[in-house]
Amino acid sequence: MYNFLHFVKFPTFIITAHDFLQKDKRINIRISSRDLTCLQKKTAKEGMPYQTLISSTLRKFVTGKLKNVE
Repeated sequence: MYNFLHFVKFPTFIITAHDFLQKDKRINIRISSRDLTCLQKKTAKEGMPYQTLISSTLRKFVTGKLKNVE
């Protein structure tokens, strides 16, 4: 494993990562109870909160990294 931390001042790295990953907006969405239940069950099996999956999926979509699986 390559250690890149000696190239970056550590405090700057932490501040940059914190600012980049900071979630500062809340949204409300309507979703069918059936879809929400399925989502909660699937994420519970993975040990992750369902909101995290939704946020991650939206992030991938807006950055163009969401892959279409058929």
